[in-house]
Amino acid sequence: MDTPGEEKEGLSSDYGAPRREVRSRARREKRARRIRKAVLALAVLLCAALLAGAVLDIPYLNAVRRAGSWVRERLKGSPEDREGASSDYAFLRNPQSGRTLSGEASVLFVVHMGDWERTPLDIMGMALFTLHVGEGEGEIYLIPEEAVAFNEAGEKRKLREILRENNGEDILRSTVENMTGIKVDYLVLCEFWQAVRIVQALEFPPVEMPETIVLVNTLNGETEYLIPGQRIADADRLLLYHLATDITEVWEDYYYRRDRLRDYLPSLLPSMAEPEAALSGLLADWPQGKLLRLEPGTGSGSGDLAYLVSMLRALRDLPAEKIYCRAVPTVEVLNGCGVPGLGKKVGDRLMSLGVPLSGTAGNAKKVVDGQEVNDFSYQESVIICHNADPRVQAYARYLGVLLSISEVRMEPGSGPEVVVIAGKDMAS
Repeated sequence: MDTPGEEKEGLSSDYGAPRREVRSRARREKRARRIRKAVLALAVLLCAALLAGAVLDIPYLNAVRRAGSWVRERLKGSPEDREGASSDYAFLRNPQSGRTLSGEASVLFVVHMGDWERTPLDIMGMALFTLHVGEGEGEIYLIPEEAVAFNEAGEKRKLREILRENNGEDILRSTVENMTGIKVDYLVLCEFWQAVRIVQALEFPPVEMPETIVLVNTLNGETEYLIPGQRIADADRLLLYHLATDITEVWEDYYYRRDRLRDYLPSLLPSMAEPEAALSGLLADWPQGKLLRLEPGTGSGSGDLAYLVSMLRALRDLPAEKIYCRAVPTVEVLNGCGVPGLGKKVGDRLMSLGVPLSGTAGNAKKVVDGQEVNDFSYQESVIICHNADPRVQAYARYLGVLLSISEVRMEPGSGPEVVVIAGKDMAS
């Protein structure tokens, strides 16, 4: 039989073991907390160091920046890959100077009626195609024939008639450059029926009429009624449709062209025939300049054909969603000095210069004590550009030259992209 003392000693031993386990567990948890705090502090310091290295581009600490660059390059392709995607386009090298085009390469395509030897040339339509080299993007800027240029004698001429003038091609190029802010690297001039041959060879897809239209052949005045659902596939009617010859209102036809082109590109680009094979049969007409004129040219029919093929292939290779279809912005005129009828007077002048208007009846405004009131304080006229797009800003500067307005300023905002505020200097 156990003695009472032995029983008490056994109980004391049994109760002490849990207390030792609790103390041991507490020490382990305390040590683990210290380790976690140390790891967290090191992680914070490391993140701070990497962030500073990325922002300041500190050697050995800029791993984040290098990693981000590596990921972007893998997603976009290396610079060599991007360059290789477009480096085989012949037109990226000027055929006369040998200079390689980079950044932007632009071609002004002009369809005209008449020929160079017997009849006056009148422009029917113009499109400025710009390839953003190495970026897989492009834009097509439709140039209005209603716009005005000045010939060598300083006389005002519509662009549609500018090819009749001495050095008309140079005047056309410089006017388009001023209007768009885009350097014109090439000029391609093509008579309408030769353009029809090119469109036919490239197998442009048909268009289904969304509504009843009366298509006008501007060469002979003949008209043709087309009904909803009717499909047109012949090249001459396709061209006339995209020139919007069914729209008789000045400027309305121009903006219809942009909208129709934008709708047509998704079906056109994937179905267009391969340009080199499609156009090879037209080479026989090239040496005599019967098909078109390319400036600057290569000096040979086969060379010019290779350049045209490369231009069309560059367009065909782009996804439709990567091509931005542009038109000149409409312009609003506001009365900034209170002289009655001044807005209409300036608007009429702009219309005579081939500028599309969105309105001329408004007054300049300012906010006083939270209320919008007329602002007739403008002594000098001002052009305000509400869009930061470089093309829109270029057009605003072009208007400044046309109207002899020196102040053209940028003020981000909604509404019309370009606003002319007529001051007292225009009232006389």
